Amino acid sequence: MMNEILRRRNKAHNHGNYYKLSFMLKVVHDIEHGKITMTSCRKKYGILGHSTIRRWLDTYGVLDWSNKESIYEQ
Repeated sequence: MMNEILRRRNKAHNHGNYYKLSFMLKVVHDIEHGKITMTSCRKKYGILGHSTIRRWLDTYGVLDWSNKESIYEQ
């Protein structure tokens, strides 16, 4: 029972795909530091949802992403 609680706490659920918190934080860090764009990141890691990374940025990021378009590859 405790393992299930910890597993759910450390992972996000999105259309049947689970992402570890450490992975989400790495993606957010890389995007915020200009190492990769959202589009490139989605392709590189096979992240399906268009809003998935945006949600991670809103939740775990330190920048204000409300008016940022530079995270999308032109």
